[in-house]
Amino acid sequence: MLKILVPVTYGELGGSQVFLLKLIDAMAADSPVHFSCWLFRKGPLEEEMRKRNIPCRIMPFSPENPFFLLFMIRELRKEHPDVIYLHASRFIALAARLAHVPCVERINMSRNMSVRGWCSFPWLDRLFTSFNTKALAVSDAIRRQLLARGIPDSRICIIRNFVEPDRFRRPPAAQRRRLREELGLSDRSIAVLNAGRFMPQKAQSDYLRIASLALKQVPDLRFFLLGDGELKEKLQQETGELGIQDSVVFLPFRKDVESVYGAMDILLHTAHWEPLANVLLEGMAASLAILASDVDGTSEVIHEGRTGLLFPKGDIQAGARGLIRLAENPALREKLGNEARNYVEGHHSVEVVVKQYKKLFSELGS
Repeated sequence: MLKILVPVTYGELGGSQVFLLKLIDAMAADSPVHFSCWLFRKGPLEEEMRKRNIPCRIMPFSPENPFFLLFMIRELRKEHPDVIYLHASRFIALAARLAHVPCVERINMSRNMSVRGWCSFPWLDRLFTSFNTKALAVSDAIRRQLLARGIPDSRICIIRNFVEPDRFRRPPAAQRRRLREELGLSDRSIAVLNAGRFMPQKAQSDYLRIASLALKQVPDLRFFLLGDGELKEKLQQETGELGIQDSVVFLPFRKDVESVYGAMDILLHTAHWEPLANVLLEGMAASLAILASDVDGTSEVIHEGRTGLLFPKGDIQAGARGLIRLAENPALREKLGNEARNYVEGHHSVEVVVKQYKKLFSELGS
């Protein structure tokens, strides 16, 4: 039995936490693995862990406390996990090194200098990354950024994210028609989705400005923003300023997100930095035509003219041209959607990615 400890700073159910839960579910199905969790804040993640019978401790996280590191080392030696799978709190990597416990950190944050936090300080980022036994990059773009920071290639491995192809499979025609009617879409409507937290990284303002330009040529376009976040009110105001409020709908996060994908035609992803977005994989699994800003790891899954279309980050004119091209060409949308679906089935299915995780954990824990 391989014992894996997962320390997590945030108790909310963000993208990384949801990915963690899916990984645990997938590995628990047929693997001799025992997961346990350290949480540094209470939140819905604790409840989800307990539903899965994952032992979960709330830890007194306080890096300002001079004895915090010693406390972490002591607790690691008491629990004696085979591997630490680090999803947060980079101090744990130092504690793991001092306690002689193998530690792998999943790195899904771009080293783009617009990003705040650890990544804003290359020397500090390099120092804490070096404490890990392995740095797990979610894309080759992140690997290259780590190399540029001075992390040896031998310490880096790449395991990309996975998606559940069956969950996001395009629904039958009758069900799709019903889903579209629920969203107020007619047979003529061309539905365009943007999914993600409303924050500077995701650049939904670009999405709205692209929408404004494209609507002048294709009035049947309808735009949906699925999510929530700090910029929601500002984006709603911008929608009115652009005069496109009748063509834009804000949807809250929902558990059956696959139902929203099932009603859409196009996914427009406008992020300004993105290691490898799960939303792209979900849209591809849903057989949507993808139009995405060419940042970080996006071009590793969106292959121009094959699995989607790309446009330069922040280039509103180019984004609008790509959107109009997709809107006016149903055959191209179908071709790109089918190719995208085939690609994620072959490269990003749960089975493919979990196999890579099993191999990594086994090697570290042996």
